[in-house]
Amino acid sequence: MQFFPEWSKGLPKITEAEKTCLDVVRRRYLYHCGEGDLLEGDSYLVGGVSLTSDRSI
Repeated sequence: MQFFPEWSKGLPKITEAEKTCLDVVRRRYLYHCGEGDLLEGDSYLVGGVSLTSDRSI
């Protein structure tokens, strides 16, 4: 079952830069989860990467 299919149809392709940023966020998330439960403040650390930024990480 797919919820809200209109949210996933007709989306632009993810760029390589966006994939790189998402990979950084994923690795940060997994690292912090390995340390225990994530608190609200930790979520800011994990998601601190701007996906629309062209800056290097």
